[in-house]
Amino acid sequence: LLSFSFSSNRWEWDVASINSLTNVSDNVMQILVRKIESLKMDVQVALIVAAYLGFSFSIDVVERILESTDFLKSIPNFLKDKFWPLPMSKRDTHKAMAEASRSGLVDVLPEKKFKFSHDRVQQSVLSTLHEYEERQ
Repeated sequence: LLSFSFSSNRWEWDVASINSLTNVSDNVMQILVRKIESLKMDVQVALIVAAYLGFSFSIDVVERILESTDFLKSIPNFLKDKFWPLPMSKRDTHKAMAEASRSGLVDVLPEKKFKFSHDRVQQSVLSTLHEYEERQ
């Protein structure tokens, strides 16, 4: 699709091949969903809670939600097995968010805040929850 020509010292691309690509954004979402689903469940759970909080979020709020037994009670029965690590300790939440950061899914901000590295990442995290729901 795209290559550098050393003979002409410039980038060249095949417009027809590029135009033939369809649903590129859907493909990106599928790749992100697979990446998210490959993470340990505690990381997925922390990301799902964070995604519902918004594009940027405080780890303190994520911690409070994940260590709450009330949150576990509010999860639909078909998801309780998926949400195995609940409730989570603050330490485990920090480890999960550190793993999400190492995976390039979230960026660390000052004052114990994070943000998703892209809005598509946040959307992909939420879609994993919907995929679990559809499988039931």
